[in-house]
Amino acid sequence: MGAVERYYQLAVLGLIASGYAGVALTGYLDRPTLVFAGLALIARALQIFGIIRVSLPSRFVEVCALFCIFFYPVDYFYLSHDFLIATVHMIIILAVLKILSTRTRRDHFYSIAISFLELLAAAILSSSITFFLVLTVFLCCLIAALTSGEIRRAAARPSQQIAQLNRIRVAPRLGTLAVTVTAGILLITAGLFFVLPRTAGAALRGLARHNYHLSGFSNTVRLGEVGELQLDSRTIMRVKPYHQFRLPVGLKWRGLTLSHFDGRAWSASSRYEPLYTKQGRVQVATNAERLRNGPAVIYRVDLSPVDSDALFIAGLPEFLNVDVPRIFRMDGSAYRLGYIPSEAIRYEVSSAINSAFAPGSIDLTLRERDQYLQLPYRLDPRIPELAHEFAGRAADDLQRARNIEVSLRRRYAYTLQMPAKLPKDPLADFLFEREKGHCEYFSSAMAVMLRTQGIPSRVVNGFAGGTYNPVSDLYMIRASDAHSWVEAFIDGPGWMTFDPTPSAVRVNTPSLMTTIGYYLDAADAFWQEWVLNYDLARQFILGASIELGIRDWAPFAHHGAAPRVDQAVLTRYVIPVVFLIFTAVMILLFWRSWLGTLRLAWQYRRIRPTRAKPTDAAILYARMLALMKKKGYQKPAWFTPREFAATVRIPAVDEFTNAYHSLRYGGDLSAIDRMKEILLELSR
Repeated sequence: MGAVERYYQLAVLGLIASGYAGVALTGYLDRPTLVFAGLALIARALQIFGIIRVSLPSRFVEVCALFCIFFYPVDYFYLSHDFLIATVHMIIILAVLKILSTRTRRDHFYSIAISFLELLAAAILSSSITFFLVLTVFLCCLIAALTSGEIRRAAARPSQQIAQLNRIRVAPRLGTLAVTVTAGILLITAGLFFVLPRTAGAALRGLARHNYHLSGFSNTVRLGEVGELQLDSRTIMRVKPYHQFRLPVGLKWRGLTLSHFDGRAWSASSRYEPLYTKQGRVQVATNAERLRNGPAVIYRVDLSPVDSDALFIAGLPEFLNVDVPRIFRMDGSAYRLGYIPSEAIRYEVSSAINSAFAPGSIDLTLRERDQYLQLPYRLDPRIPELAHEFAGRAADDLQRARNIEVSLRRRYAYTLQMPAKLPKDPLADFLFEREKGHCEYFSSAMAVMLRTQGIPSRVVNGFAGGTYNPVSDLYMIRASDAHSWVEAFIDGPGWMTFDPTPSAVRVNTPSLMTTIGYYLDAADAFWQEWVLNYDLARQFILGASIELGIRDWAPFAHHGAAPRVDQAVLTRYVIPVVFLIFTAVMILLFWRSWLGTLRLAWQYRRIRPTRAKPTDAAILYARMLALMKKKGYQKPAWFTPREFAATVRIPAVDEFTNAYHSLRYGGDLSAIDRMKEILLELSR
């Protein structure tokens, strides 16, 4: 296999691999499909390098393709239950069949078409910056396939004579060309990207939902669902505190309050109160509560698309800014949108950061007290006895709640490893059999124990903590930060927060991977802000920021006078920076030509008659061609030295050509001096 042929086939394989990677990174593919397609790509690479020589028969490929067509409705109706996912499965299977049986030019064309369909599916399913990286690789491979394919087609025409290619250097040169053209395309389109607001997202939004499945935040939550989230490190939301405020460690973000427990699952009350916004702002606390809560902190939350309508709020909220006509305050002072958003949502909260108290009234009605004292129909009798033991001889409800909280922390261990099958009585199994579990079991146990002691309580699901990213100046709240805790009603103070789960010690030691993670998350935040959500409003914000930046730039002084350039700053900073940029651009554009000229000059100077070789004739002849090129004479690649000398009709060139042949093919070393004299004559 020739160098160009191998390069072309690798470029086509890169197209399919990048499209497959784009779909795989969306998380929509199941594990068997991922493994099957990955092994097929590896097998095709081994075929190209000649390590394996097995290919699928054409008849077998046709039978498999027909099977895919008949399997498609089965996948749609009985397996995937989703039109787009079933279509992606069919495209991946067809891509595997095609790349393992590629022989003709038409097969390569079909492979390129299938790779484009993969990329299109990834564009519809993906909402992260990884798609941009995949798109860059796909574009580079596409340019490589087009350039090498043109050379491949030209070489296949017997009537057309082309230059002979150096098999060793063709791949690096074509690769450099592909990377350079890709960079140029991205640089040219970057301007248009920020000038024109996108509308394609709205057009493609109906084809697929990008919502991440956030278990543990529906109206009914089975024990163990929050623990499933804690194994995922995906960023769910990013928080930006205003006025240089730093969020306290372990801050809790309330999302859902649960009041009814049947022994296996918690459920939320269906009662709600609509709150209508005025110009996107709504007051969620009374004036008396605002005075009681203390000073407020304002922060912004960017919530990723999830399949929950919960708004996650830290502290005691007072005001809420969100671009919707209304929100709903659920029973338990949880706030919801009332619909599942199809894209990321941003809201701002003015809240009093106080971890000891929880939102809610300072007095309970009889109905509310009965609601928060409800117990399962069949409660293990050992649980009330254990609650009485944990509470001890405390004098008031607050001390009993603290005793139960501390006892659960000390006696039981924290783990995310849970049984594959939910026990018949999971709470009793946790307290008396396994004696270890994750936060849901601790919070459920404490809430039930408090109710057996006559203390109203509820379970809250949300997030705890977060990681500060110094690159983006944002707090990252990941799925692994999902947490469940308890809120108990204490006569006098009202609702208070308790957390019986043993705290897991997290040592955040600086490392290279941590720094890389910060930069990747900052890039993804930039992608969400200025790519997916880029609209006319953000365009105005960008333009205003650029204008303010230009006005506030140091070289411009505008204290009541027209802007003028500071000469000292111009001399010290601006001119050197411009010179360095100009020098860098010139080096990038002409480094290869300059390097070739310097190398030829060095080789020319080292030629001596006493140490010369017949092969030095090529160096002297290249020197002569460079001098003639400056005078307007350029030798075509297909001309022989004799033909070029006859075309130029200059006696010195004709004499130099005779000396070149004497040295190159006759080994006459005395011709070197005459060739150098002719070069000096031509240079004058």
